[in-house]
Amino acid sequence: MAVQLQTSVALDLIDGLFGMTPMFSIIMGAVMFLVAFLGCAGVSLQNRTMIITYTILVFALIVCEVALATIIFVNAPAFEAPLLDALDEVFREENKNVFHVLEAALRCCGNRGPGSYGGRPIPPSCCPSRDGRTCNSDEVYKRGCNDLVVRRLYTFASIVGSITIAVAALKTRLRLAAHYKNFSLGKFLIPAGRHFAFFVCLFILDPAYDHNSDLPDICFESDLSSSDIRSSSEQNV
Repeated sequence: MAVQLQTSVALDLIDGLFGMTPMFSIIMGAVMFLVAFLGCAGVSLQNRTMIITYTILVFALIVCEVALATIIFVNAPAFEAPLLDALDEVFREENKNVFHVLEAALRCCGNRGPGSYGGRPIPPSCCPSRDGRTCNSDEVYKRGCNDLVVRRLYTFASIVGSITIAVAALKTRLRLAAHYKNFSLGKFLIPAGRHFAFFVCLFILDPAYDHNSDLPDICFESDLSSSDIRSSSEQNV
C-alpha cells in the first residue's frame, strides 16, 4: 500500500510539473485583470478610495510575486530527495510496468541509467523503437530517469520563478510609467508651491522667454494659467 502511494505521488508530481505552469499563468493573469479593472474603474469614476486601493494592491502583488519567486527558487531542492526516493521505490517493485511508462514518456532507462537493470534484459521502453523486442546496447537510452525528473523539477521552478519576476518587473515599470505620464511634480505640490514653481519657470529658468506667449512645456502643471501669472506680474510692477 505504501509503495502504491509513493508511486502515485511520484507520477502526479511528474505529470504536474509542466501542467501547473499554464494554470499558474492563468491565475496570475486573472488576478492582474481584476486589479487593473479596479484601477480603470477608479480613474473613470474619479474615486479616490478605489485608486488608493488599486495602488496598494499593485504593490502588494509585486511584493508577493517576488517573495513567491524567491521561495520557488530556494525550495526547489527540498522536493528533490522525496521525489527521487519515490522513483527508486517504484523501480524496485517486482512489476515495473509503471516505471516502464515513465521510461517511454521521458526517453530514459532505469532509475540511474541502463546499468540499473544489473545485467537483466533491458525492456523495450528503453528504446526509441518499441516493437516488443529487447533493446540492445547500441540503441538504448543512456540517461537515467531520476536525472531527467530532477531536471524537469528545476526547469519548472525556473519557469514559474522567471514568469513571476517578469510579471512583477513589468507591473512596476507600467506603474511608474503611468505615474510619470499622468502626474507631474506640480500636482503633488501645495498651491503656494505651484505658484512658486511657475514663477521660477517664467522668470528664472528662462529669463529671455517671451512673456506674452504661452508657458513652455517644461513648466510644471498648475491650476494657474499663463495669463493669470502675467496679470499677477503686471500688478506687481
